[in-house]
Amino acid sequence: DKNTERLLGDRAFGHYVAFMDATDARLPFFAPVNAGTPQSPKATVVLPRTQTGPEEATEEGDPAEGMKAFLGELELSEKMAGLSVVRMPNQSLLTKEQLAEILQHIKVRRDRMWLATANQVANWWRERERVSVQLEADAVGPLLTVTVKGEAPLQQGVTVWVNLPESGSTLRLIAQGKVERPPKITAVDAWRAAVVLTDLAPGSHSWQLQFDRPVSGTR
Repeated sequence: DKNTERLLGDRAFGHYVAFMDATDARLPFFAPVNAGTPQSPKATVVLPRTQTGPEEATEEGDPAEGMKAFLGELELSEKMAGLSVVRMPNQSLLTKEQLAEILQHIKVRRDRMWLATANQVANWWRERERVSVQLEADAVGPLLTVTVKGEAPLQQGVTVWVNLPESGSTLRLIAQGKVERPPKITAVDAWRAAVVLTDLAPGSHSWQLQFDRPVSGTR
């Protein structure tokens, strides 16, 4: 409840898991602070649950149908590359078979899913809040600017997804200003590319975006 949330914030807890209705978007956020109080880098991160947990899903009605619904929501989030915050108690009321089903579901998707503790997600959110991204029109072409706040380099990499103007086209980046190590670019699918940025120092970093049309096949 609100009193518990206030007490957790007052005692500088690093993070806590909240109910799904904490925000409409169910995204992490920093616990509110008193007006005029600067936001601390170690401010409490609130992690709203994004879906019903497996215990709650199986305690009413047919357990098999409940488990199917839980795994279905988890799979949909994975397909959308979304963040899933799920309550998994240390002393679970799930049966060994149900736990095995969940672990197997995750195991076959380990190459596409990031399995992390609440503390790791909270630290990731703190890093994310330090980064802002702008994509603006320029006389030469689109200009991507990534700004990092704070005094230390990012501890975790940042990935920016860029929509391609044509299916199968490729993206190139031209650094603006000081010479920087070229970011890694990987294809997400035929219409999107991912710009992977690591070890970014505080400040602004800009790149001109250039798109190469796909090579037509020969007859």
